[in-house]
Amino acid sequence: MDFFKNVSIVIPYFNSSKYLYRTKFSINDYLNRNDVEIIFIDDASDNEESELLVNFISLLNSNNIQYFKNEFNVGASKSRQYGVKRASGKYVAFLDSDDAWAPNKLDYQFDIMEKNNIAITGCLTRLILNENLNINFFEKRKLLYKFKIVGFNHFLFKNYFSTPSVMVLREAILENNFSNEFRYSEDYECWRRILIKYNGAIIEDLGIFSFKHSYISNEGLSSNVLLMSKFELVGLFNIFYNSRVDFKYKLLLPIALSFSCMKSLKRLFFYYLKSLK
Repeated sequence: MDFFKNVSIVIPYFNSSKYLYRTKFSINDYLNRNDVEIIFIDDASDNEESELLVNFISLLNSNNIQYFKNEFNVGASKSRQYGVKRASGKYVAFLDSDDAWAPNKLDYQFDIMEKNNIAITGCLTRLILNENLNINFFEKRKLLYKFKIVGFNHFLFKNYFSTPSVMVLREAILENNFSNEFRYSEDYECWRRILIKYNGAIIEDLGIFSFKHSYISNEGLSSNVLLMSKFELVGLFNIFYNSRVDFKYKLLLPIALSFSCMKSLKRLFFYYLKSLK
């Protein structure tokens, strides 16, 4: 009989072997723990890259790691979907293979969520443009046991959670998994649906180094500013037709839509400035 798992860590991976040292730094506290499982979803990486990941996992010599490889490349969102469905933990945490967690981050989140009946949490994230930054900055750092409750109304105007900062109740994410209809802003839309029913909180301390920018980067999905903004607006429009959403929140939608349009213009402005360099 398997040990009860408190947390399942889901890590999508696609041709990112050069960042595996960050992954090791992030999961090192959780290797060989009976209450944690680590799930790698290889999103149809090149054969050589897949071999590097398999060798990396083997060298970790851990008994709580699972490896799955997608037959076709489906993207990070669907890979997380697959990871959630294979998870057995009470909570699911998401880690991108090129980001870094503070030590014992999940233990702090688990403790806060268990004691306060909170279904989804995130922590503060520092966006890093310097790829060579020494992540050992985190080694002597301890997260503070300080958090602020956030609800559905907060997420009408802002996404407080970067995906690699999130830990979520597995029951909640299974009910409201990442949508197949959203190629962009799918995380924001997912958190919002979860918060219609469940409590959320933001841990008010830095727990993540994210080595990319949400909309200025020239690489990956985030470089397409217009589509990201479009799907953010679509997610807001969908709220109006969601019968689970209280009518008082629907009255705020015109303000939320206007605010989202302003954010989109800001993104386009910064993207344009960057393109001039």
